[in-house]
Formats: sequence, C-alpha cells, structure tokens
Amino acid sequence: MLKATRLEKLFTYIRDHESASFRDLEEHFGVSKSTLRRDLMAMESTHPIQLTRGGVILVQENKAEPVAMNQIDKIGQKAAELVQDDDMVMLDAGRTTLAVAKAICTKGLKNLTVVATSLAVVETFDSYPYDINLVILGGEYRGKIRSVVGPVAEEGVRNFRGAKLFIGCTALAEDGFYTTYLSEISVRRLAIESAQTVILVLQSEKFDHPQGYLVDKLDCIDWIVTDKVPNQWKTLLDAKGIQIFLTE
Repeated sequence: MLKATRLEKLFTYIRDHESASFRDLEEHFGVSKSTLRRDLMAMESTHPIQLTRGGVILVQENKAEPVAMNQIDKIGQKAAELVQDDDMVMLDAGRTTLAVAKAICTKGLKNLTVVATSLAVVETFDSYPYDINLVILGGEYRGKIRSVVGPVAEEGVRNFRGAKLFIGCTALAEDGFYTTYLSEISVRRLAIESAQTVILVLQSEKFDHPQGYLVDKLDCIDWIVTDKVPNQWKTLLDAKGIQIFLTE
C-alpha cells in the first residue's frame, strides 16, 4: 500500500472511531508501532489528530488551527538548525518544543544526547535511526501536558550541564517570559541555570501579552526563534544581546 493511501485510510479509521490505541491500529493495518508513530507524527500538522501515550485521538476541527500549526512547525524547523552533531539538547514540554524535536529527527544528526522533561518528546525520538543518548527525567508525571515536575525532576536537571535548552512560553513581556503551569517553574529555572545556551521558541502572537506565572527574566535568553518580532521589541532584544532567528 502506498504511504499516501495508508495515511488517508489511517485518518479515516481515527475519524470514524474518534480514538484508537496503537495495538488496535497495528492489528487493523498490519504495520509496526514505530511505523504508525512516524505516520501519526507526520499527520499531526495536517490532520485534526493528537498523539497520546497509548495511541491517538481525534480533535475538534478549527479553521484557524492549520495556520497556527504551520507556524509552529516552521519555528520548530528553524530552531532545529541550531542543533549539530555531538550536541547535548534539553527539550521542555509544549507544542512548540515538540515541533523542535520532530524537526531534529529529520536532520540525521549523529551522537546526540537528548534530555527531555516531556514524554511526547521521548516518544518522538524513540524510533530515531541514528546514535542517540536519550534521557527522560524522573519525577511527578503531569498527564495533561505529559511532563515531569517536582523534586526528582529538579535533581535530574541539575545533573546536566552545557546543553542547548529549547524552552517555550505562554507569553513574553518586558519583565520576562511566562508559563501557565506553576508546577513547572522550578524545573524550568534549574534547566536555564544548567544550560549553556537558552533558546526560547514562540509564536509572535505571544509578545506583549503577559499571563500566567513568570519563569525568568529576558537576560537569561540567548536566542529567540519565532515567525516575526514586533518592531518595538527589536531594540530591546538587541540591547540585551539576544539573537533573533526568524522563520522567514
């Protein structure tokens, strides 16, 4: 069966059932779990689906979503250009950092060390065909965002130094960047302290809309990868020595 045909049949099955486990899909289509995961990862940016720990669910279609997902994918691809062979990379939980992980997987890099606080990121690299040292931090599991938090995760972050940290945010303001989840702040702050390079990945719509809990000040950021920077921000970021990496 051609891949394009398989993908359409796969989506039809998910749409008709609204959710499906990997085991159900393996039995129905006669393909391996690793093949299914690659197919579903490719479909996430073009179809209204969402991967879960054990399979996939159908999400409500939203006309604005393909545009947003396209922006996120572009940001992920651009951010992945900052990763090279032999790098140590730490990836935060979130949709944009997951897009970075997916983009890194397409580059064919060798001898990577990937440290993740996100189960979704770990699953993304699970079928990576090249040499990789994949580390999932322990801790309290937060199912809603599929990340680990708490003292055990914090201690794990302290053990890694010199990584390129890719981190997302809910919003960016002049006093710093924000997250929705209070429980993630400690892990994120420790990751920032441990990292050699801090790379903030976000959509331009998140500028100037502070909400949630403050993670850290702008001074900790080395790079910002985004689709567009508002004019009033360019002078501020330049004054702080923050490099800007645009998708276009």
